[in-house]
Amino acid sequence: LSFIQGPYYVQLSLFDANPSPEIAGIELARNLAEQVEGPDLAFRFPDFGRVVATRYVKEDYHGLEFLIEVLERGFERDGHEIQTFLVQRPTAKIDELVAAFEAFFQDDDIRYQRIEREGLNFFQIDDPYEGEWFFVPLSDYLVGVYAPLDEGLTAAIKAFATSRH
Repeated sequence: LSFIQGPYYVQLSLFDANPSPEIAGIELARNLAEQVEGPDLAFRFPDFGRVVATRYVKEDYHGLEFLIEVLERGFERDGHEIQTFLVQRPTAKIDELVAAFEAFFQDDDIRYQRIEREGLNFFQIDDPYEGEWFFVPLSDYLVGVYAPLDEGLTAAIKAFATSRH
């Protein structure tokens, strides 16, 4: 179980199912809420498959100094593992992040293209180091996937974007 409460990223594992992780997490979040100011956030990812691992990266995600406070999640999808990442910021900050990505791609001569699918603007990247991957800005989220863009991933992201509004 993973969640954000104010400035804290909490990852909880229990060796005993009593209480359940959800009940323990709710109680922990309630106690933290009394001690900190800030929004009660829960990071949700698009439904890419079975969750394999989750980790929080405070700074320099994949060596990019502009990519900070990132939640990374591995999924098993169609018998393969894919890595995904999520950044949550106000819309203006997401726009700045997209501009920073584009400047990085241009400076390092990394090929990318914008692709419109299902009303969303995807950035498909052909990276000599990371391979083929993509990201999509969604107002206050940016979702990235280290895998080729396909219909299943597009549908999962579209459902995620629609369910949040």
